[in-house]
Amino acid sequence: MPAIVRYADIPAFANNIAPIHAPGYGPINITCPTDTVWLRKADSLGTDEQAYVDKRAHQLATAWTAQTHRVGLTSPPPRTPVVAMALSGGGYRAMLSGSGMAFDPPSADKDDVGDILGLSTYVSGLSGGSWALGSFYANNGTSPQDLVENVWHLDDNLVAGWSMAEFYKNIRDATKEKEEAGFATQITDLWSLALTDHLFPEHWRVDKGHANLAWNDLKDNITQLQEATLPYPIVVALEREADQPKNGMMATNSTIFEFTLSEFGSSQPGGFTPLKYLGTRLENGQPKNNDECVVGFDNAGFVVGTSASLFNMALVEVSNFKANSLLETLKNLGKLVLNGVGKHNDDVATYLNPFYGWDTGDDPISSMENITLVDGGETGENVPLEPFLQPARQVDAIIAFDNSDNVNGWPSGKSLYLTYEKALNHSKMYNTPSLMPQVPSPAGFD
Repeated sequence: MPAIVRYADIPAFANNIAPIHAPGYGPINITCPTDTVWLRKADSLGTDEQAYVDKRAHQLATAWTAQTHRVGLTSPPPRTPVVAMALSGGGYRAMLSGSGMAFDPPSADKDDVGDILGLSTYVSGLSGGSWALGSFYANNGTSPQDLVENVWHLDDNLVAGWSMAEFYKNIRDATKEKEEAGFATQITDLWSLALTDHLFPEHWRVDKGHANLAWNDLKDNITQLQEATLPYPIVVALEREADQPKNGMMATNSTIFEFTLSEFGSSQPGGFTPLKYLGTRLENGQPKNNDECVVGFDNAGFVVGTSASLFNMALVEVSNFKANSLLETLKNLGKLVLNGVGKHNDDVATYLNPFYGWDTGDDPISSMENITLVDGGETGENVPLEPFLQPARQVDAIIAFDNSDNVNGWPSGKSLYLTYEKALNHSKMYNTPSLMPQVPSPAGFD
């Protein structure tokens, strides 16, 4: 059972990476590979994740030995601990605070907590926390200070860009690429492209015509991921059924989905599919048409945008920008770009369900052709702990960076307690042990 603790210039590599399959924001079709395992049960780690964790373990052993000496202990732990960081949602505040807490280089001060980043095996991000995670990794692990000075342009707001007319035209053109490829588009696409232009290196921004960074390509093109010198990243989103209300809190038993570096899926219960081919129509675990496998749907901006699609909660004031609702701003743009936005799809991202017809006996979404994913914080579980409660990951401790605004600008402990209650219910439902340690209710945090 894991313990929980509350708590350089942009590199030139972006111009020298291997080509990304999709030429733009729109996905493309290719002939399906014949050597791919399309679905697997969620009872073990994926092959790529296991290889990454094993490679990182050698570096972690050295880091933990150094840390134990640093704090005055005479010997390192009997085995290398598996530590995970979880970055909460909370808009710009979560991005800025989470980046500083999780990704800032350690201080030489003896009273500093040490190199948390260098000691961690995993890191997860949700909503604003996914902005921090996505931007940090896409920029090859550059420091938060460099991100502030060279990437984020915090004086500009997220939905207007540096030149409003040009910004909107670029977003319109990129979104139409996806629409013309035969995929549904929604406000989340517009939002994702706006995030791309504020979080990622210039090479992959809409105004450069290359908004085609795929999430699964990070592992092959980002130096520090190739060398496993950073924690394994996971972005979290939430499945919302069609009959669930668009506004208000969702049920905590909603299915949580993970975007890892190589896979997409859920562990509660369910399975995983290769992330590279997300968007491919599968039936009973096989492509419906062997000539129509999709690549490029896992656009990195779209992955982060899916996790952060609770637009009104993400609204922030930056510089002299002020709006009544970020959602309304995006709706107005959506009317121009998408010829109107469906009334019931304001804050969702639509995905073809890769688990359609794959009946393992315990998969609640196997009858759904599409799944709709939303901001992972819509259940109130604003800290993405669940990926680290899965037995296969063998996590010993989770450092929870909670930047929620529950009471007077501070977190109340509500998110951790909701996850604790959900884990207990899940344990009873499936007769399995709960790996979530007991935490006090919000009243206990006062």
